[in-house]
Amino acid sequence: MTGSADRPAAWHAARKIGDAVLYEGYMLYPYTATATKNQSRWQFGVVFPQAYGESTVNEAWFMQSELLVEPQGEPQFDVLVRFLHVQSRRVRQGDSAGHEGGTAVDSLVVDGVKHIPWEEAVPREIPFRLSLNASADAAAWQTSQAAIDIPATLIREDLRDFGGKLHGWLERECRALAGTVIVSWRLVGALHHVRLRIENHSKPASGDSDADRTAALRGAFVSTHSILAVQNGAFLSLLDPPAEATPAAKRCENHQAWPVLLPAAQERSPHRSAMMLLSPIILYDYPQIAPESDGDKFDATEIDELLNLSVLTLTDEEKREARAADPRSRAIIDRAESIMPEQFAKMHGALRYLRSAGASAQTGNGGHEGSIGSLEDAVPGSGHVVVGGKRIATGSRVRLQPARRADAWDMFLAGRTARVTGVFEDFENQHYVAVSVDDDPASEMHEWYGRHLFFYPNEIEPLGDGA
Repeated sequence: MTGSADRPAAWHAARKIGDAVLYEGYMLYPYTATATKNQSRWQFGVVFPQAYGESTVNEAWFMQSELLVEPQGEPQFDVLVRFLHVQSRRVRQGDSAGHEGGTAVDSLVVDGVKHIPWEEAVPREIPFRLSLNASADAAAWQTSQAAIDIPATLIREDLRDFGGKLHGWLERECRALAGTVIVSWRLVGALHHVRLRIENHSKPASGDSDADRTAALRGAFVSTHSILAVQNGAFLSLLDPPAEATPAAKRCENHQAWPVLLPAAQERSPHRSAMMLLSPIILYDYPQIAPESDGDKFDATEIDELLNLSVLTLTDEEKREARAADPRSRAIIDRAESIMPEQFAKMHGALRYLRSAGASAQTGNGGHEGSIGSLEDAVPGSGHVVVGGKRIATGSRVRLQPARRADAWDMFLAGRTARVTGVFEDFENQHYVAVSVDDDPASEMHEWYGRHLFFYPNEIEPLGDGA
């Protein structure tokens, strides 16, 4: 661990993960403005103006994260606070080149393209850098801060037909935002205890009620999160801290955001990294974007294949409504309609959380029986498990005896014979046996896609090869 990130690759990867957080829940399938689920948006990482936050019970006007840094000299920070700024889009019908008058309308169609009012979002970033200088009283809190000062904007966009005739215009308005990013730190033993706090001091617009959430959202920081990189030090995991840092990790208090480690170099440590994400949604250390994903869908932990198929079932009118709602929803519809069969096959499924049974995350010879030099050396599913004194591995013949009764499939599969296609182990050392059921007409297709049925070892009965 060198205490520095491999830039710019590490920052590029961090931004991709941050973008997934930034647009989580931005709008949901079927991506139309009239859909019930899109009537109450902006749910994650919302930091409201202080006046509204203090007048309500469940809405916060600040976000705070506490984390631990293991110094390797004098740590230096790069901090990038990111959020969405709600932008109101209005549609006006009129033919005045000076945008005088005009009538507010619910929709306006120009050359077959429908335009509707909507709340868009503008991504904002607040970067700053600081050093954790030692002081005479190292145990006392030291503070550095940066201002959030974003002016109001009003942009008009003409809506003209192919002949150049003006039919109306769009008005996009953002309210002014004001706030403060405060970083405080102190020494706790050999560690730096760091606190990052984001406060929203935006003023309400004239005439807005203190109890109006919709109005308050226009002055809020939405989907707020932060990306941090450190030089001359390392962030410690709060999910899995080193043993010596566990007491200090338990004392860290987090409000609205949780620190998770990000990959900063090719080699990862389970306990420390030079990059960290302060996330408003629950994530494990080292989150990553699935390489099979064809693009953002905004539906939490999205299943790309299912959502793409669902988009293709929308009527032409629903697709038209979705395209009119937002440029990002238009991209989803266009992408789903142009996807090729081999792209569908690619996203059909992949196993990432399982390893071969017997594989150890340790290097060298420190693992249990069957340990290997590294996880990358293992062929997924090539492990084995012992059931009834018999070794079960790929190719073994078994009879299925489902015990969980998790769904109707368990009832239909009880007593059926199958061939083992792999034996896996998750990171909690639980074993799973993947099988291909005999006489299943879809078994070839499932194996081609890499799709398996999984059973616990106590749910299979070993059979002889000729059974």
